[in-house]
Formats: sequence, C-alpha cells, structure tokens
Amino acid sequence: MRRATSLLMLFTFLLLPGAVWAQQPDIPYDLRRMAEERLQQGGGDERQVLSPLDEVQPPSDADRGRPDDAGRDKRVSALEADYSERARADLVQFGYEFFNQVPALDPGLLVGMASDSYRLGPGDEIVVSLRGQVNETLRTRVDREGRVLLPRLQPIAAAGRSFGEFRRELTSQIGEVFLDTESFVSIGAVREFQVLVAGEVRQPGLHRVTGLSTLLDALAAAGGVRKTGSLRRIRLQRGAASHDIDLYDYLLGGNGAADFALQAGDRILIPTLGPTVAVAGEVLRPGIYELDRPAISAERLLDLAGGGLRPRGYRYSRLAVDDNSRTVVEPLDSGAATVASGDILHVEKRSEGREQYFELTGHVTVPGARALRSAPSLQALMRSGKVLGDKPYMLFGAVRRWDAGTGAPRYVPFSPRRVLAGIEDHRLQESDQVVFLSMSSVRFLSGPSVQRVLAGEGAGPCTGLTALADLVAHGEGARFDAARQRVFSDRDDFDCPKVFRDHPGLLPYMLEHAVNVQGEVQEPGAYPVAPDTAVSDVIAASEGLTLHADAENIEVMRLGEPGLPSRTAVRRQISLRADGGLTVTAGDHVRVPPRFGWQERGMVALGGEVRRPGTYAIRRGERLSELLERAGGLTDEAYPLGAVFTRRSVREQEAESYQVLARDLEMAMATTLSQEAMRGSEQGGEVVAGIRQAISTLRSAEPHGRVVVEADPAVLQARPELDMLVEPGDNLQVPKRPNHVMVMGQVLQPGAQQFRSGRGVDEYVRLAGGTRDGADESRIFVVLPSGEARPLRISFWNYDEVRIPPGSTIVVPQDPRPFNLMGFTRDVTDILSKAALTAASIAVIGR
Repeated sequence: MRRATSLLMLFTFLLLPGAVWAQQPDIPYDLRRMAEERLQQGGGDERQVLSPLDEVQPPSDADRGRPDDAGRDKRVSALEADYSERARADLVQFGYEFFNQVPALDPGLLVGMASDSYRLGPGDEIVVSLRGQVNETLRTRVDREGRVLLPRLQPIAAAGRSFGEFRRELTSQIGEVFLDTESFVSIGAVREFQVLVAGEVRQPGLHRVTGLSTLLDALAAAGGVRKTGSLRRIRLQRGAASHDIDLYDYLLGGNGAADFALQAGDRILIPTLGPTVAVAGEVLRPGIYELDRPAISAERLLDLAGGGLRPRGYRYSRLAVDDNSRTVVEPLDSGAATVASGDILHVEKRSEGREQYFELTGHVTVPGARALRSAPSLQALMRSGKVLGDKPYMLFGAVRRWDAGTGAPRYVPFSPRRVLAGIEDHRLQESDQVVFLSMSSVRFLSGPSVQRVLAGEGAGPCTGLTALADLVAHGEGARFDAARQRVFSDRDDFDCPKVFRDHPGLLPYMLEHAVNVQGEVQEPGAYPVAPDTAVSDVIAASEGLTLHADAENIEVMRLGEPGLPSRTAVRRQISLRADGGLTVTAGDHVRVPPRFGWQERGMVALGGEVRRPGTYAIRRGERLSELLERAGGLTDEAYPLGAVFTRRSVREQEAESYQVLARDLEMAMATTLSQEAMRGSEQGGEVVAGIRQAISTLRSAEPHGRVVVEADPAVLQARPELDMLVEPGDNLQVPKRPNHVMVMGQVLQPGAQQFRSGRGVDEYVRLAGGTRDGADESRIFVVLPSGEARPLRISFWNYDEVRIPPGSTIVVPQDPRPFNLMGFTRDVTDILSKAALTAASIAVIGR
C-alpha cells in the first residue's frame, strides 16, 4: 500500500505538473509526510533499477569493501570502462566527482544571507523593529496572497518583489504613520518549499529547500547526478516557461546558471547522457566529456581538457570505431579537424625528428635554448629582436662549438658590432653556445683578481681563474702578455662574473685575444677583440680619449708581423683621424701619448704665511720664486727658515725605503738570534724584541716627503741656484716665526725651551734636566727648522759649535747597545726621528 501510494504521488506530479504545483500548499498532510519520509529513508523497500549504461565494473582492490564516506557512487561506469579500454588509459567522466564532495542541503539551516535582490514569497518572515516614540518589534509572514499585514498600515504586496524594493516601500509607510520613529526591516525565517527533481539523479522525488536555495542545492539534495545523466541539458520548468542549464559553464570556472535561484513550483529534469568524446595522453585534464552538439573541433576539445602539458611539440590522433567495432587510428591536425561522438582524441609528444637547438648565454636578455630554425646564423639571431643586455661589449663574442672529429670544445670569435652591421656572419650549428659579454666582465680582465693570477700569486674562488692559474703554473703565461697590467690594486675587485663560472675556458681565451690599451684613455686595460677590429673601436671601448690625449701620434706595436722574424716588434705612429681604418689583432699594444703642453697637469698648494694662500696651476719649468711672487710674497710674520716643503714623489720614495729597511732588519734579526744563541747570551730575547718593535714602527710609519728648500724670496733672488722647480702635487707651508727650541729624546724633562740668542746646545740640554743614564751623548744632533739635520758633539774633548735658530729641535738619542746591528739601529733612529719631527712641524704650522 505504501509503495502504491508513493508511485501514485510521483505519477501525479509528473503527469499534472501545473495542477499539482498550483495546489502545492493544499497537498494532504499524510501524502506530504510520506514523501518526506521516503526521501529520508532512501525509498524503503523499493529497489532501484540501473540502466545498462550505468553498469559497473568490479571494484578495484583499493575500493573493495570501502563505501564512500559521503554515500556517493565512486564506481566505474560501463561508459568509462569502454573508453579506458580503447584508450589504454584510465578515463573518468568529467564533472560527476563534483557531487561526491557537495553535502546535501539541510532545509532546517538558513544558508547564506538574504540580499536586497532576494525575491520574497509566501512564508517568508518579516521582522520590523521600531525605535522612537514607538518602541516595539513586529514579526509577520508573507501570506498566501503574497501580502504583508502590519498594524495601522495598509497591506503591502510582497510576493515576487525584491527585498530591497519591499523594504523601501514599508519604510516609507512607517515614516508616514509613526512620527519620530525609525524603522529597521529585516528577514527572519526564510520560507521553505518543495521542488521536484526527476530523471537521472540518485534520489529523485520531492525535496525540501529554502528561498535561498539554488539549482545546485536541489541537485545535492537529490544525491547528485548519476553518470548516466546529462550535465549539459538540465531543464528547469517554472510554470509555462522552461530554462536549459549547462553545468559545464559552472564547472569550468564560469558563472553559468548553476546558481539559478529556485522558487516554489519549480521542476528539475535531468535527461540521460548526451553524446560524449574522450581526451587521453599529454593533457592537463584527460577524461570523458559530454558534448552539447554531435561533434566538436579538436581545438575546442583540447580547451575542455585544459590544454597540453607543454605549449607545443605534440602529435594528435583520433581513435574511432568502425562498423566492425574495430579501433581506427587516424592522424589529426589539431587546428582544423573535428571529433565526433564516441571518438577519442589522443595527444602524445612528437617522437619523429628531433628539433635542433643552440644555447644563448652571457649578457643577454633571455638566456636559454633556441630553435636553430628560428635563427640559423648570428645575423639572424641579432636581428630577431632585443637579444643583448643593457651594457654589452660589442668588440668580442664567442661561439663555443664541439669539434665533430675529436669532440673537444673550441671557441669561434666574432664581433657583435660587425655582425649587427652586416659585415660579418657565422652559420650556427646544433648544440652551439653563443656567448655575449658585458662591459663589466671585460673590465674584470684588467682587475686585481686576474692580474694577480697572471703574476703567479694564485687564484680566487672562481672556476675561470682556476683554469687560468693552471695555465700560468704550467709555463703558458706568455700567451697572456698583452693582457698584463703594470700596476694593479692589492684589494679584491667585484665578484667573478657568472659567464666565467659557466665557461671556465673562456677567460684564458679572452686574455689570449686581448689588445693592451694604455695611456691617455678613460679606462686603460686589456680588451679582447675579434679579427679586423679597428683601432678607433678599441679606443671607443676604453671609454674614449682623455682631454690631454694626443690623437695624432697613437702608437700601435705588434709582435711577430707576418714576413718578419719571430718576436720582432713593429711600431706604427698613426693619427686617429687620418688612419682611422687601421685594424688591430690579438696581442697588439696601443698607447695613446699625452699631448705636449706648457701647463703642468696638477696643482701646487701654498699655505701659511703667504699673502694669497691657495692652490695654483703651474706651467712647465716654473720655479718656487715665481710661484711665491704670484701668491703676493710672504707676510711680515713669515719664517721662511721653517718652511715645510713636501713632494709626492719623495713621499713615495720614503715609503719604499721604509719597507726596504724593515726587510733588512728582519734578515739581520735572524743573524742576531744565531749569534746570541752561540754566545749563550740571556739578552737575546730583549734584542729580538727591540728589533721587532723597530720593524713594526718602520712598517707603520707615515712618510711625509719633506724636502729641505730655501723659501726666502730675497735669498732665492740672490742665489738662483737654490730656486727649485715646482711639480704638480707639491705643498709649501710657511709658518710664523717661533720663539722656542724643542729638546727631545733621553733628557729628564723633554719639551720646549724659550729661545735666546747665543744659547748653545749644552745649555738647552741642561735646562731640560740633563741627559739620562741611557743617553748616547756622542750622537746628539740638531734638526733645523728647514728640516736639515746636523750632528754635534758636546764632550770635553770634541766640541762643535752649532748655531741654534728658533724652531730647532735638539735630539738626544738612546745608546743603541746591546743590539747595535751593523749600524741598522742608528739608521732607524735617524729616519724615525726625522719623520716624527716633520709630522710635528706640519702640525705646528697647521695651528
């Protein structure tokens, strides 16, 4: 009886849809409850009959005895088994797994929030909160006639209207009736109603939904679409109108109509599955797809499958079935071919014919492999678009190529500038590596890291430098003579460029093909060149000439000119403007001399008691007296006897002499240690400590480059032989006349004593407290204000009178014993004393 009643209800809804849904609120309670109980119980004793298309294969071992947690059907359909057998790959029907993850709607829960676009209907609860003169909350429902009735207000039509429109009208009426009262209108409980879901769903029949439910909610309530049902031809019947809905629009990321809002009286019909095709092989989403028409283009079908795993490089074929149920494989053009129902589009990587490639590396915009057919030559490559980086080196590039006979790599040089101009070209081959260089990588050749390796001082952490160091260590350093720089810094330069880490053999190759550019250019150094490179191009690569360059007498020297004996040097004097077409080759030396001029390159500084101190440009052959005259002469307070004149070249010589003397002391220290050990002296440690202190002082001493000069203009005029030539970098400081004499060294009270005319050395020493026990009175000397040092003796037997002018310094040295090493200590004492006195004189003048 129960089964008959249920079937009667189902047939009634299917045969008389309009009448049934028009009278839905009047359905007898017993029938409605029985339908709801059947939905909750899964159909009672009724057995569900499967279509032949929905027959299943035996479950796999992994799925055997393991029902799906959500109660969904994950079994393999007969359609999937047939396609999988023909394609020899596991294929599943697209879209049905969506319903295995969407839970069924519980009508008792309010899903979502009612927006202003929500369409009101009978049963929706309206909540009105009044605040002001009237404070109360009213609750009412939209009645069966679609109206809302509230006290003291006219009935308001609500059914079928948007909630926003209804709220504006209700708020307006409340404002007219209730003065000084604000109203807040919202939706309380959302109406519930039933829709019919029929056809190929797992649980067809009546399902309870809410006013916020969509088509997907109804399908989820019905257990989802079976694999025998269509996802592309779902029909929604609403009164006399019907809507066809394609779930593929929703499943593939579009909006579609899957979120179609349901209304009371809607009927949803899921027809059987339409025509299908399959995609197998190298695609992102292989599977079985339902068609919305009998056939589809292969290009559109690839879009449904998400496209290939790679953008190109595939071969396509169609697997069809003939009248004898045999699988027929046909090659296919993916752009123009069509695939009909039941066919399989198979996508595989091309296996016949390997694409030929070359590699682009170095200072390029996009490094990596490129098809040889796209750029068969260097000209085609460089004209195909922006290939080079921002600061390329245009005189040298290299193609790394493997010799077909030996398999060993070799480099083929080229000039990017000549290639781009159409003068030079090279055909590219399979597996070539085309290397372009940046200006910074070429500057690295003249940097300290490379130059130290060429000097045999070892390599840093760079594979290119390691390869170069191996060649130098095996006696092949002469190959890189043109790349050697005379002077290089002791500090490290920037990191090893990546191109030399990727191609270690490229660094020695570039050095071997370098041209040495020196002289009046902005960036002297080693520049690798391809054959037939113009001198003007090499000079342009070195950032051009300086302002003092002599462009008319550029010297180009070449070793081993063809037709001449080996290692014969050939020199040419060229004019850059007249002989701009002269070319250079690897190993050449280019020197740009300075232009001869009467003005020296540099400045001379005058300071102290001169009338117009400052820096002065000088002409060639200018003397000190002329410079002082240009500065206005000396002031009345000037003390020319104490003038401090320093010169850059002398300062460099002093620094070098300090280092030489320190090395001599180190060598003498070893001799001293052996002699003291032979004599068994206990003072050997003290001797070594003293020598080490002297060595440390020498190495850290700052040279000043002081030169004893005559700075009195009157004396220079009377004695022209004392008037010295000035050089760029000279510095003359003229102090004020001092009124003291310094006493330093081994005296009881070192310091300044007031100058008095006629006072001798012995008196100044006595005023300083006399000498100490360790003083060497036989070596007392006086440093005059000019920097000149004069020895004197104040012993009873030998006394030399020395005139002591103001500003002089009397030095009482220490007895150098017990480690008087062949006069070394005496020399060190004199040198360090003079250096200290010069520094003190400069400091006094500065104050």
